[in-house]
Amino acid sequence: MTEQTSEPTPRDVIKEFNHNLTDQGIAEGLKIGEKAPDFLLKDKDGIEQSLQNYLAKGPLVISFYRGDWCTHCSRELNDLNDHYDNFKNLGVEIVAIAPQNTGHAKEFQTKFDFKFPLLSDPDFATINQYKLKFMLSQEIQNIYSTKFNLDLPNLTASGTWELPVPATYLVDQLGIIRFRFADKKYWVRLEATELLETIKKIIVQS
Repeated sequence: MTEQTSEPTPRDVIKEFNHNLTDQGIAEGLKIGEKAPDFLLKDKDGIEQSLQNYLAKGPLVISFYRGDWCTHCSRELNDLNDHYDNFKNLGVEIVAIAPQNTGHAKEFQTKFDFKFPLLSDPDFATINQYKLKFMLSQEIQNIYSTKFNLDLPNLTASGTWELPVPATYLVDQLGIIRFRFADKKYWVRLEATELLETIKKIIVQS
């Protein structure tokens, strides 16, 4: 009797794709100790914001997220928002960057009343500088379209199937990356409380 093997589920295929990204060293992201590239990105109101302007006021947490369509990103950003005052008490500001246009950012910020700005990186220029950009395979594109009803080219400003690896960076006032969390398993996210404790330790050591 022939043993039947079950077809891999969409989740299985996605997990394998993410493992392959890691194995191939794709979108590894900038490391601790590296200089954070400056950026000039528009906020929800179309006003350009730069890394240097933020750092003039204090250290900065940069959260790269996939888009307003991503439930894991919503969960993470709401977690940061719930603890925003605690970050401010440490003298730390937060910004979040996604490859969507300012219209998406405005709707997203209004929906959840985020206290920190959402910046638009429509051509992946900053995401690419931070070495977080990758392309979804054709197989994953089909799964997103048919199984999840997600047409990413209509959700990203670039109109492509490219995405950033979700990542969190802490940049000090000298522009040096002091902490980073980036996981290609996009459902794995850093808790705001853990980030706060890490920042406290870094501040004590400085």
